Amino acid sequence: MVLLTMTVFAFAGAKTHSLEISITDPTSVAGVQLKAGEYQVKINAEETVATFYREGSEVARVAVHNQPSASKFNDNEFVIESQTLKAVHVGGTTDSLIVDGPAR
Repeated sequence: MVLLTMTVFAFAGAKTHSLEISITDPTSVAGVQLKAGEYQVKINAEETVATFYREGSEVARVAVHNQPSASKFNDNEFVIESQTLKAVHVGGTTDSLIVDGPAR
């Protein structure tokens, strides 16, 4: 299991988060192959959707569900196993967003 720490920008009072991620190796998310590079990830916890952008263009939209942790995460973490994104831990919250598959 690999944990990557990222930067988060939360919008006050909202369940929407924007995170930056730098991928060094090709990584799959819900069947979409992400190439190495910089991505912005917008997470809407109310709609249970995470949208990945590269250079301003949407490249993937995935369904997520929250599996709350017993304690808050100090930092944002992207949980990657076997080159596949499995979950996002949102820093400063107890939100552990599990990737379910492509968003509908």
